[in-house]
Amino acid sequence: MHQAYLPIVAASTRASTLHYCCNDREFAWGPVKPHDHHNADELAHSGDRQLLPQVLLIDAGCEWNCYASDITRTMPVGNGGKFSPEARAIYELVLEMQKVRIYAFVVTDRALRF
Repeated sequence: MHQAYLPIVAASTRASTLHYCCNDREFAWGPVKPHDHHNADELAHSGDRQLLPQVLLIDAGCEWNCYASDITRTMPVGNGGKFSPEARAIYELVLEMQKVRIYAFVVTDRALRF
């Protein structure tokens, strides 16, 4: 078993970029502008600063016997581990869409069996 592809790890506005590729950045302090890959060394190295609410996205996959599978997870960082209201609304919308598609698949699969 090995990685199917390089993991995608992105935070803040970078987490909404499809197939984000610049996985070499630490969390930035404060808001991160789109396509801003320079944080001017304003990173979390002392306890005197607060990490502003951000969303962390991790997309990783493995491959075994020519079968590739992946898993994507999104989680809040900063803000005591809680989503901001906007991030919560987007998270719940995507979750609801996923539940609807899974239900549709199960119903279709059962119908095809009979």
